[in-house]
Amino acid sequence: MLDPAKIRQELSSLIQDQFTLQKSLVQSRDKMVQGSLFQCYTACRKGHCKCTQGQKHGPFLYVALQVKGKTVQRYVGKKEDEGLVRKLKHYREFRRQRKELNRLSRQIYREWNRLEESLIAGKIR
Repeated sequence: MLDPAKIRQELSSLIQDQFTLQKSLVQSRDKMVQGSLFQCYTACRKGHCKCTQGQKHGPFLYVALQVKGKTVQRYVGKKEDEGLVRKLKHYREFRRQRKELNRLSRQIYREWNRLEESLIAGKIR
């Protein structure tokens, strides 16, 4: 048998977690970049360079971004590294929190159903 008091406690805890997460997301002010960082070795193709014998230059930092529905790869210069990495991390954290918020919402919905079920009187004869 379902215990309404325990379900209410669980609901209360979940709703508090949901509120805290929503507040964090709403207060988010940092700029974000949607993309992925990766390292790449390149060849310059100059006449007698080491890269013509298989020793490529690098690694160099690149970012893959979505631009107008297409994936674009761009070189990231050393001056941009720190700021771009911070914006990419902020985007990943924002998305993680949204995913957690969705999970909490589904769990709260299930708990409301359980509470309703626990409060419904037995069958009428």
